[in-house]
Amino acid sequence: MGIGNINKSMDGNFDTNEGASVISRECTPAEHPLTQSYYHGICPSPLTNQSLFAGLEAAAKEAPSDQVALKVPEFRQEYTLKYILERANTIAKSLVEIGLKRGDVVMLNGVGDGEYITLYYATVSLGLQFYVPTMRYPFEKFFPVSLKTNPSVIFVGSLVIPEVKVLLNDLVVKNSDIRPSSLIGVVSLEGKCDFGYISYADFLVSGVAVLDETLSTLRSLVSCEESAIILTTSGTTGDVKFVCRNQFYMVNFARFYNRRNPRNLPEVAGVRNPVTDDAMCVIKCTEVVYKWRTMHVVFVPSDVDFYMSDISCLMRCIEQERLTWYSGYPYEIIKMLDAPDLNRYDISSLRAVVVTGQSVSSSNLNRICEHFPDTMIAYGSTEVQATMTSKLYSTPEQQRNSVGFPLPHMELKIVGKCGETLAVDEIGEVCVRGWASFLCYFNDPATTAAVKGNSNWIQMGDVGVMDKTGHVKLLGRMAECVTFKHMGEKVFPQLILDTARSHPKVKTAIVIGIPDDRLGDDVCLFVEPTEAAILTEEEIESYFYAKLMFLQCPLYYFVLEKLPRIGARLKVHIAKLREIATERIATNNKEGQWNR
Repeated sequence: MGIGNINKSMDGNFDTNEGASVISRECTPAEHPLTQSYYHGICPSPLTNQSLFAGLEAAAKEAPSDQVALKVPEFRQEYTLKYILERANTIAKSLVEIGLKRGDVVMLNGVGDGEYITLYYATVSLGLQFYVPTMRYPFEKFFPVSLKTNPSVIFVGSLVIPEVKVLLNDLVVKNSDIRPSSLIGVVSLEGKCDFGYISYADFLVSGVAVLDETLSTLRSLVSCEESAIILTTSGTTGDVKFVCRNQFYMVNFARFYNRRNPRNLPEVAGVRNPVTDDAMCVIKCTEVVYKWRTMHVVFVPSDVDFYMSDISCLMRCIEQERLTWYSGYPYEIIKMLDAPDLNRYDISSLRAVVVTGQSVSSSNLNRICEHFPDTMIAYGSTEVQATMTSKLYSTPEQQRNSVGFPLPHMELKIVGKCGETLAVDEIGEVCVRGWASFLCYFNDPATTAAVKGNSNWIQMGDVGVMDKTGHVKLLGRMAECVTFKHMGEKVFPQLILDTARSHPKVKTAIVIGIPDDRLGDDVCLFVEPTEAAILTEEEIESYFYAKLMFLQCPLYYFVLEKLPRIGARLKVHIAKLREIATERIATNNKEGQWNR
């Protein structure tokens, strides 16, 4: 199965295919003090038009045959670059044989083993779109939403969620209400194949008659500007949208990501299992192709997810695999540092984590940086990656009080209310432009055009300030686009308010967020019932679970006979609500509710 050795070579100064030094690949903060809040991350190393599959071919050709790229301890698997290439070619032939064409969507569900990476490279090599929806709770509601991407084939792995498996069973029945017309078949990677499914073994042998020349011809037609992967986002309204990223972004992000850690030490990069996170996993599986000399990727156990109650599975993986880098969420790291059994595990190998996906208080950020000295702060969204701090070029203060400076070849500016670029140290809205921006929203050109505009500057909806070196500090969200974050997931007040107001017993509703370093914001809903109505907190909670995805719901529900008000206009007293929420949370912590 491609089992091999992990190369511990210290030769980390050169990329697989181009031989340019790591340092030359980096842009730097402004050498001369800026006067305007605009900075372009000029970099001596140019962007490349290389395709994802061409990168894999070059790496597999140059690397030793036993060079391990991916380890999946949960399945006792190790995949070498050579094996990934060979397996991807086999899978690609079978995808051609069953009739897939450029632009078609390949969906994975419950695939958390090493076949993830081979299916990824096979898919993108043909110009198909790779989509791995991270199942949001309630699963039986989100899965039909994910089918709006019109998949042509769905690969089902052993980690498929039972509720989703029931719906998948319906898909193999031709008259299923949720079956997309584009679907050719459902392939089961499990040894036992249920009726109506295509077995993975049968799928793999179906393409034996497809010639290598046919694959080469099809791959020559693939453009790096075409969509390669689809990611799920809750957007700026709370509605699920599908973000398309092209091969140009994936390859260049893999080349430039992590260049701000200059140590060039052997890197064991832990990443969330693909069944629990759709973004970082595919990025790391791309990055390893360009950093194979000093890096291999480890999928941490699938038990590490949004609902986990026990962090020990992550600590155990760090100890056993000697992880040096972990791409997860800050609340996981804080939970680990707070774990009473932390001293039972040797996590001393872990040098760095990425702090992204939620804001973290300065006290906890200091704790993280003290424990993991190579930690970097990153800023962006599903639509655009913008900045990152640098161990080489950011001062200790900038590392802890900013989100860094722009990535290579990216532009960033701070604008005023009329769109004018502000002077440095003036507060305004963060705007970003460049190659790390998304391609489009899937089948939604109108929303794509609205977000990108004519100039491709993306308004991030964040309030920030730029210093004279180009480092950016975030101050919050724009007043008209307030969001909270819980475990890396956006929670939108307007969506919550609309849902609450649709309840016949609710007169008034207010949403507030109480900062919580472990999980992000504790989202609290206060409601005032209509006259003479009897409304319990349990009733309104059940109402939300029936209406929304689990991570879109508030964590706490408070029913008050009258909301506290202040002033001549009797506005709701938000500060008083914060006091009430803080006091009640202290006596009724519901963190366990999210540990499902």
